[in-house]
Amino acid sequence: MFAFKSKKSKKEKQEELKKKKGYNPYLVARVQPQGGVSFKESYVQTGDGFSTCIHVFDYPTEVNDFWLEQIMNMPNVITTLDVMSDDRKEVVESINKSMSEQSVRHDTAKDNIDRIDAKNEFLELEALYTDLKQGEVMKRIHIRIYVSARTLDELEKQVKEIMETLESYNFRGAVFLNEQEYEWDALVTSFDTQKNYVNRRKGKEIPAVSLAGGCPFHYSYLNDPYGTYYG
Repeated sequence: MFAFKSKKSKKEKQEELKKKKGYNPYLVARVQPQGGVSFKESYVQTGDGFSTCIHVFDYPTEVNDFWLEQIMNMPNVITTLDVMSDDRKEVVESINKSMSEQSVRHDTAKDNIDRIDAKNEFLELEALYTDLKQGEVMKRIHIRIYVSARTLDELEKQVKEIMETLESYNFRGAVFLNEQEYEWDALVTSFDTQKNYVNRRKGKEIPAVSLAGGCPFHYSYLNDPYGTYYG
């Protein structure tokens, strides 16, 4: 007696291929740059244009409410904010070390200005330590701004304008040379994954209350005239 092998459906074949490869090749085929992608020193070239990533590396010491809005809501860019909680023990050790450094700086300073600066920084660290003892949590963040344009000249012009805007808010950003492939991957990877990259950076350390106060999505905006409000 013979048994006929049932023919697999197209959907079943697709599911088998997904399991075999470990990812969805059909989705990748639809969303990948159709003309290919090439990572250059300071930008990424695709089949339909150019892009780059501005990494924010310096932040103001004092911020206002909703301070993230001015960065997260920049037009014609994709802005990402990666967040992770810092280890409390490491934070306390770092604060203790910094306080010792400022104490030595205060005692050995030759100018009154240097002595005042050291004292103020010592007091800020002391206040931060007090907040931590009362339950405050420290966070580490990475802010990246992804810019794209049809031509390289247009891209450079946009990057220049965005950097000037950041500096007007007392932030500083830069395009990290020879790191654009890692920055590209960071668009879809977690902070924990990024810690294993060759170009890994610790990120900016800020109190959780400052991060919460920076909430950039504090308004309603209906972009689609035929859409519906959600949330």
